[in-house]
Amino acid sequence: MSQKDDLEKHIRESYSLIREYEVIRQDTSSPKEKRRATREIAEQWDMIKEYVTKYMYLCNAFSYKVPQDIVELATAIGFSLPSDKFPKSSTPVELYEMISKYFNDAELQDLAFRLSIEYEDFIAVDKNGKARELVSYCQRHGRFQDLVNIVEQLRPHAF
Repeated sequence: MSQKDDLEKHIRESYSLIREYEVIRQDTSSPKEKRRATREIAEQWDMIKEYVTKYMYLCNAFSYKVPQDIVELATAIGFSLPSDKFPKSSTPVELYEMISKYFNDAELQDLAFRLSIEYEDFIAVDKNGKARELVSYCQRHGRFQDLVNIVEQLRPHAF
């Protein structure tokens, strides 16, 4: 087994243990068991952080693609993923759907702020309408690729 395969296996096994300890923490009535499960969860997340750091270094060095489940775990721990490992959205409709699915209203406001766009100027009242207006605005003003880049940076697993 290669080092890449070993790291993937360790990452997935640690995450599996986290899920098991989360069930224990949720189901047990014993405060001692809850503390133990919480401690084990924290230790497994620390291990995942170490594994992901090594794994990403290896993937960058050899230009390996990162599997979706590893992308999601890396994103969950705040790991910044290189954008060249993921395809970019090619249409406004795809980008709109991603934004609608993966961003809440406050995060939409943040997207607009990052692009120096007045979010309050959008007339739509719901999140999906505001997402649609944001994509349309960026398209009309030559900022579409900037929006794609920001969305990709914040939600690489969506691509």
